[in-house]
Amino acid sequence: METTPVDVSPEIISFLRTVGLDEVPEYLPFTSVSQFYLPRYCLNNCEEEVKAGGRVIFGWVVWEDRGAGFIETEFHSVIERSGKLADITPRLDGEEFILFVSDKTRSPIRIDERTWDTWTNIKYLHGKVVLMCEKIQLHDPSDSYEASRAQRSKT
Repeated sequence: METTPVDVSPEIISFLRTVGLDEVPEYLPFTSVSQFYLPRYCLNNCEEEVKAGGRVIFGWVVWEDRGAGFIETEFHSVIERSGKLADITPRLDGEEFILFVSDKTRSPIRIDERTWDTWTNIKYLHGKVVLMCEKIQLHDPSDSYEASRAQRSKT
């Protein structure tokens, strides 16, 4: 089962370097800043949160299944304020921390209210990249985030 890595192993560093991620990964706890932010909506959450100050930092969450020799990165966004990173997106899986590495070369683009141009996950198995990231359009067909946005505007 994939989970936050216990430590930043040499294999994780090798994987990150192989896919062009040279920044130092760091563990970030969840920082609750709004009851209206939703799991899996990091791009929207950060877009909204940056209105209160700071800037959005794009990068990757690192997941690992050490027993299976599997590492995966998932495109993600966090907030930077006063030089400190904060992961403001709630988690569904109960993870207390994420391992995050920033990416200064990739940025998503908002297409419309429900769609982002973003990136697929990168997968690494037994020392080899088996799936490299590609650009995708991520479309939210539900009204979940729009309902959350409407609720925020009422308060």
